[in-house]
Amino acid sequence: MNMAIRDANRIEAGTIEQLLASEISDVFLITGIDVSEDRISSFSLDDYVSSPPSHGLFTAIDAIVQSHYRFICHRMSLGLFNNKMISCDNLKIVFKSTIREGFTFMNGINPACWLHLGHGGIDKRLATHQEEWEDEWYDEIAIISNGSEQKDFIDAKEITSWISKNKGHIFFLGLPLCHSKNIGDVFEEANKIAFLYAVFDKDVNQMNEFYSAEQFFESKPRLGWNDWFYAIESSIQEHLYTWLKRNQVVTD
Repeated sequence: MNMAIRDANRIEAGTIEQLLASEISDVFLITGIDVSEDRISSFSLDDYVSSPPSHGLFTAIDAIVQSHYRFICHRMSLGLFNNKMISCDNLKIVFKSTIREGFTFMNGINPACWLHLGHGGIDKRLATHQEEWEDEWYDEIAIISNGSEQKDFIDAKEITSWISKNKGHIFFLGLPLCHSKNIGDVFEEANKIAFLYAVFDKDVNQMNEFYSAEQFFESKPRLGWNDWFYAIESSIQEHLYTWLKRNQVVTD
């Protein structure tokens, strides 16, 4: 994959074809967990059930897990048609308090899926000029919180370099954050992200962070995560039919 798909409507059979040869790990990394460091090893989805976060988290997790599962099953099926046994370890969720802890845990390998539950923003930094007479102006730098709190921000370019250097592709990256579009613009420069959910280009109310857009005046705002699952599943079915025809397994 070169550029990440950022609109579910753009997913097609050709997208799935490009992904087939990609190296994808077996870890679903969720960072930005709001617990103390000594509790993170025992953290589970049970903690979210007892103290629910913003509406939409479980929808996001389900859509990501199901999309990944459908793709892995599809790749394994094609392998069987070719008399090739493609091994696949079960996807496992790993919770980490911070992004740095998460990528340290991954040890040079990109997660199959990544969901960050922190904060995003824009840092305005004074640009330097060679000519003294020029007016002052500022560069806008996309930043992302290391953990769950609105502090300890990391330049998105630094994380992009980690993704770029690591082995494997990220199948799905979810950023339910303020200024996620700006952060996503930087992350996709790594050319190692297949599907990227990053919809906000401004600050967003924390209660709306999993919605498709900030819809303060609508009684039933949309959760767009399922659109990704339906699009990926539909494209897999289309690719399977095309592949079977191409290999003369089926005919019209």
